[in-house]
Order: sequence, then C-alpha cells, then structure tokens
Amino acid sequence: MKKYYAFLVLLGIGFAACTKNNDVAPDSSSRIAGTYQLTYIRQDSADVVDSLVLPYIVGGQTVISGTITATRIAGTTPTDSLAVSLTVQGQASTSPLGRVEVRTNGNSYDLYSGTDKVGTADGTNIEIDTDPANTQTFRLVLRGKK
Repeated sequence: MKKYYAFLVLLGIGFAACTKNNDVAPDSSSRIAGTYQLTYIRQDSADVVDSLVLPYIVGGQTVISGTITATRIAGTTPTDSLAVSLTVQGQASTSPLGRVEVRTNGNSYDLYSGTDKVGTADGTNIEIDTDPANTQTFRLVLRGKK
C-alpha cells in the first residue's frame, strides 16, 4: 500500500513538472528599448560633413560622448513604436528624433518614420539615419551600442 501511495505522489509530481510554459515573448519594441552609448555620429549640412567616432577624447579627456534612448510607447500594439531621443554631453537634443515604428526583419528590426526606413536595431546595436535617401540639406547619422 505504501508503494502505491509513493507511486501516486511521484506521478503527481511528474504531471506538475510537465506543465506548459505560457510566458509571452516580448514584443519587438520591448526587445530594442533601452539606452545605447553613441559610438558614431555624422552631421551633414550644406556641403559640410562632420563625423566622429565616439567617445571623442582629446588629451585624455572625453570631449564628446552621448546616448541614444529608445523608449517603448505603451499601448501601441499591433504596431510597435518607440520614442527615440539623443543626449550629447549630458544635454538633451533640442529636437528629439521622435517616434519610429518597429518592424521585424529576420533577426533584426527596421525602424520607420512613416514610409521611410530610418534605422535598424538588433537589441545590442542601433543605427539611425534621418535622411537615408540623402535628399535634405541636413542629415544626422547615429550609431550606438548597449
């Protein structure tokens, strides 16, 4: 009789251990949301191109560094969206990069502003190009890494 009870207890434990995992995978914008350290910045305007690998260090002092912050906008499913902002040397950009739509593209994600693809991200790296078609006078290219 004791063997029978032991068998029932083990059988119950076995069934409990085989329960399904109902964890929901995070949406694409949650996977890439976060703070990225700027590793590259490029600014184009009126035939002038400035580009720097960051952090920019002169005489042992960090002269320019910054972050890209991607924040998930709550309640935006089924269209995942992020609010993207830029901070350089502790100062927030006067014009935040704004809201982008996140679309899955294989193992990475494409970032869109309207119908224009303005960047890519994979959860570790992010790249944003405010004018990928190079049709405007002002262009900003940013790269960052978590």
